[in-house]
Amino acid sequence: MDHYYWLTPETVQPQAEELINAVSEFISERKSLQITVQHADEAYAVIEGRKAATSIRSAWFFVSVGVTDFHDGSKETFYLSTSPNAYQFGTFNLVPWTNWLYDVVTRIREAAKLSQFPTQLEYGPPNNRKRMPVGPIVDYDFREGHLVGWELRFGSTAPKRHQLPASAKGAEPIPPAPKISDSEAPTAAASEPTLPAEPTRSFGLKEIIRTIDLDQNDRIRGPKSGVFILEGGPGVGKTTVALHRIPYLVNEQVEYDERGRRKNVDPQELFFQQSNMLVVVWKVHLVPYLRRCIEQLGMREFPEENVSHVDDWIERTLRRYVRIGPSQGSVRIRPEEPELSENKLKLTESDIDDFLTSVFPLKAESASNIESTVRHIQATLQKAGYSSRHGFAVSGYDFTVWGINALAEEYLRQLPEVERLRYTASIDRELRDRINQMRTAEIERATRYTDILREFYASEIVAARLGEDLEEGIIDQFCDAIEEQSKAHSISRCDMYLLLWIVHFITASSDSKAQRQRPLPKYSHVMVDEAQYYHPMVLRLFETLAQLPNGTMTIVGDLEQNIESRRWIESWDDIGLDFAPENKHRLVTNYRWSRRVFEFLQHFQSATGITEPLKAPIDWYSGTGRRPSIRKCVERSEELEVVAESICQLRDQHESELWTIAVVVPKSAHSAANPLVKLLTSYGVHARPASGEDVKESIDRVIVTDFDSIVGLEFDAVYVIAADQAIPQLTPENVRSLWVALTRARKFLHVSRINSDAVFDQATFAPYHE
Repeated sequence: MDHYYWLTPETVQPQAEELINAVSEFISERKSLQITVQHADEAYAVIEGRKAATSIRSAWFFVSVGVTDFHDGSKETFYLSTSPNAYQFGTFNLVPWTNWLYDVVTRIREAAKLSQFPTQLEYGPPNNRKRMPVGPIVDYDFREGHLVGWELRFGSTAPKRHQLPASAKGAEPIPPAPKISDSEAPTAAASEPTLPAEPTRSFGLKEIIRTIDLDQNDRIRGPKSGVFILEGGPGVGKTTVALHRIPYLVNEQVEYDERGRRKNVDPQELFFQQSNMLVVVWKVHLVPYLRRCIEQLGMREFPEENVSHVDDWIERTLRRYVRIGPSQGSVRIRPEEPELSENKLKLTESDIDDFLTSVFPLKAESASNIESTVRHIQATLQKAGYSSRHGFAVSGYDFTVWGINALAEEYLRQLPEVERLRYTASIDRELRDRINQMRTAEIERATRYTDILREFYASEIVAARLGEDLEEGIIDQFCDAIEEQSKAHSISRCDMYLLLWIVHFITASSDSKAQRQRPLPKYSHVMVDEAQYYHPMVLRLFETLAQLPNGTMTIVGDLEQNIESRRWIESWDDIGLDFAPENKHRLVTNYRWSRRVFEFLQHFQSATGITEPLKAPIDWYSGTGRRPSIRKCVERSEELEVVAESICQLRDQHESELWTIAVVVPKSAHSAANPLVKLLTSYGVHARPASGEDVKESIDRVIVTDFDSIVGLEFDAVYVIAADQAIPQLTPENVRSLWVALTRARKFLHVSRINSDAVFDQATFAPYHE
């Protein structure tokens, strides 16, 4: 297949079928080859080829675009696939959506929405963009590998939609390729990826490849190094955009030739690998959704453990260096008084660094130990007739554990010289054993991380730091609490933050193979979701592990959605991260809400002073929606009856019978949850209370949950009950909590309360009262 002219309505179907047949024939030829795999790189190529064959056949391609060839100005059509393995078929003008060609599609679509289909655009690979003519874009609809319809858009004419008749089968989908046997690939058995079945209902994140707008597209294709901050209000797609950056970074870290075509490169030699990326989240119930989204984006080699709740990652990582558990010499993780944690978190990694480099007791102990070892070595060598002219002065050495290692290595390198002076093997062993014992002792002392933390808390550096804010009596109480924790062999969550920084400073330059002496894991890319909840010290640790400046870190958050009582971050500019101002972006177009929900929440913003900039989309992906409602009841039992009746009405209608529904109850009205579940069950509606990670098991039920458990999720309908308990006062914390709950709704929103309140009784909400 060697012709890729711009498509016309008459050539869309035959050209698509010709491409499918060509790729099918290519895959069949490759499958029929008798390949004897003798080397790892050959095995890798075979495995990748068969993965590509499996993933490409599910949907083939979802859009094509006409562009002008850089080399000779001819008209070409490229086909884009959701499969990241599409580069395996690049000779057929078939590429993944991460390619720069999808940037062209996005810009055409943006203009076409405004009835301004461009005749020319500036486009091309990075660092080689030119203004050239563009041709039609065609959106394809595949079902189980069969082409069933398409829509062509070009110029000023209206989009032309074509639907194949039910009897048309199109091209046959390719059957799964057989697995590579162990004899074919001795280094690793091939795994055949299977595409996950899409659930009929979901309140998790959505795949947005087919609907990316220009702003989202530019953020996905953001910087490939350094810190990148992505903020925005609810429903703008912050997390989803950040997740789409993962396949973009993996696929597009290559160079392009003068024609805009991708140069061949060994994927195993590239910096960004799925295996060395990390995604951390604040809410544990978001972990399965993010894992699923990454899998749907084709990142099937992304380690499951590398999508983790932040505390799980911290604990799992710390276990490599600190013994945690019931055994002797281990520590236990226990809660502590909030005031104690708050005072500990006034300390920084800079304080730890100062402590380790200036007053850490290892220095004096190491000096004494090394001096003793040096004297022993010199005396032994003199007895063997060897001059001590090559002796070293101890005072000039860095007394970190790795400075001690360097000193030991210098002595070990000298010892072979003594062989000329009748230096015996027994003396050689004695000296080497003595040096290695010294080194082992110092390493063991340096890796007693919890002891170091206690000594840090008791140091003058900490006393001086806390003395800036605390009275002497409070500092004495701090020291007493640390002593009690030491006796109990316990550590807290914030202790773990400081311990990881201690581990980092001590092991950063280590090349040891011992687990407790290895550096912390390094990543090519770190994504931090819901970053508004994190302590800045934790964010700075992830920045350190992201291998900057070559690596990158994507921070996702919205300071207006922080519902915690203690806010560690007031501004992204104050958290101590090194990022260029142009690397901070805000998404503003809301794609979650229906038009009526959008209008309601605009009223809520105005009534409560929320300044979150949110813009209506050109197309309402959730439709018009239903008119939100506000109900004032006399007592709680009446309120529960009203909510149950409304939910029954939704379940009785075909349009909404499969909607995902959440009933959100403030903690102060938690006692209403179980009666509501019982009431709904008696009406034949499947309902259950759910919180945290348990929410993910409840897609087919009405969820009765709390404000904290719905962060990051969305539902077709949301009922906020006991709103009088949620906003007894218009404090910033109460307003943010209610804002987060209300903004989870897509198509319908209901608010109910007992008596009056300061928000929903305002005149602006009168049209919604029932």
